[in-house]
Amino acid sequence: MKYSIKAFIKRDGMGGYFAECLEVDVEARGETLDETVCKLRREICGYLRGRDMAEFGLVDEPTLFMTFEDEPIIPSPLQCSMELEGNA
Repeated sequence: MKYSIKAFIKRDGMGGYFAECLEVDVEARGETLDETVCKLRREICGYLRGRDMAEFGLVDEPTLFMTFEDEPIIPSPLQCSMELEGNA
């Protein structure tokens, strides 16, 4: 049995955030990171309400484990060349 539900959060390209939980097929979007987390928790809770946690391989009171994926920290080759030329 798993003790946590895993979710992934990343920027959505429109100034907000997108969260996805594949274990229970739930997703959420928000303007801020806090809003996205709150919406994700609400969606997961609603999805699991009244269901048997064992059906998902989960303990009765699982925690939510979230991973935030940010933009790449190593710039693209084009961006590197622009920075070297002083155009960044």
